[in-house]
Amino acid sequence: MPSKKRFLTAGVTIAAAAVTAHLMQRDNGATPGVNAGSVASLAAANAASASAPEGAEPVGAAVVAADKNDVTLIAVATPAPSAPADALEIPADGSAAPAPGPVLAKAELDVPLETLRAQESLAAEAEFPPPPADVLMPAPLPNPGADLKARMATQEPPAAPSIDNTARNQFGISCGPTLSASPVTETGKFTMTMMAPCRGDAVVAVRYGPLEFSIRTDELGLAQQMVPAMVGATELSVVFEDGTEAATAIDAENFSGLERVAIVSAAQSGLQLHALEFGAEYGAAGHIWAEAPGDPVLAGLEGSGYLMRLGDPSIEGAQMSEVYTFPASTADAAGTVRISVEAEVTAQNCGAEVAGHTVEPGIDGQPKTVAVTLFVPDCDAVGEFLVLKNLIRDLRIASN
Repeated sequence: MPSKKRFLTAGVTIAAAAVTAHLMQRDNGATPGVNAGSVASLAAANAASASAPEGAEPVGAAVVAADKNDVTLIAVATPAPSAPADALEIPADGSAAPAPGPVLAKAELDVPLETLRAQESLAAEAEFPPPPADVLMPAPLPNPGADLKARMATQEPPAAPSIDNTARNQFGISCGPTLSASPVTETGKFTMTMMAPCRGDAVVAVRYGPLEFSIRTDELGLAQQMVPAMVGATELSVVFEDGTEAATAIDAENFSGLERVAIVSAAQSGLQLHALEFGAEYGAAGHIWAEAPGDPVLAGLEGSGYLMRLGDPSIEGAQMSEVYTFPASTADAAGTVRISVEAEVTAQNCGAEVAGHTVEPGIDGQPKTVAVTLFVPDCDAVGEFLVLKNLIRDLRIASN
């Protein structure tokens, strides 16, 4: 057993000595495999290393051979670890057991990494054909040129972003206010609509030509009012208590044949407009006033007039306008409508001075105003009426 171990160790060491050998011999009809020269070289190396110390570690091994096609075969091996002595098997005939064969592995190449990458790139390019000549290529980016700084210096700076400072309510709606009016109808009226989403339950003073009246917005800031058109009055405006205003234009030139008079005063003044049509008595048919205003829709059909009271008397200090209209163009009867201004003595105006102004058609057809100031009797006259004649001239109606 010891002689076998020495033989194997010596054989591996001898193989290490033959790593640098290179043997090439043309085959002359010999049997494929390792040629005689290779065997002789290995035998000589065996003999030379017979004196190697027992237990020496092998360094490596190489076997060089040539086949019949003059192809040099080189096998490089690293030594395998020595097997235990009891692991070796001795043939039954007593001959020496063959030494374990070398473990083959790749040889380490001392090649720079850049060279390997270049070789891999060339191999990858060889696998793909060159692109066609008409292949689509992206257009080259423009070169800004040397004058880029000069052009940038003369370029105007970008405009600052606009900031929306519009006040809005909790629903994102613009606070406004906005004011609009419908077209004037053939009956000489239009509807004003005001939206102020941030001004719910707010008091608004409305001015339209010689007319003035106070209204209140609802909880959503909306207010609507039917208004009799006045010839020559071209603007409608609203003013809130904090001074915020809104206005819109009114085209009041597309109606005719209407006779209109009005009285404008504070709600607490007690001033009232009365019309007695064609000799009517107080309280009878044809007596038109705030408590018997008539019907605007039937006025033209029945040949009578109607009264519109504009404003909210529940508002403290509210202005009121009372407008009487007679559709003269559709009247079937001729006659006179007597107009008077009266003042009722109330607990709010007794003993006080009240003021207002009247509105009536002028000679040129445009509204004419006349200021009115009245001293109301003491409070012991509450419930009585003061009749002010000739403040507004009577209306002369011709039949059609």
